[in-house]
Amino acid sequence: MQITKTKENDVTVLNISGRLITSTSLALETAINEVLKTENQLILDFSDVDFLASSGIRVLLITQKRITEKQGNLIIRNVNDVVMSVLEMTGLKNLLNIQ
Repeated sequence: MQITKTKENDVTVLNISGRLITSTSLALETAINEVLKTENQLILDFSDVDFLASSGIRVLLITQKRITEKQGNLIIRNVNDVVMSVLEMTGLKNLLNIQ
């Protein structure tokens, strides 16, 4: 998995590529934690995420909780059909702001 960090209209975007699985979810969590030290808005671009495991779901839930506590906004965008089906099956599609 690779993570690149960019800015759009003063909001940090983490562009994620690869598989979000147990062995890679810590890297995403670390990158998110760095952003949330100083910001309360975040965009996760899933354009190139081809698999989402339970460890990745955990990272998304923790991130949503932390951003909500900071009265911020988390956007997950460009989710492909495979990842979207996981989010739908787990009921997270309605909990997360997916665009």
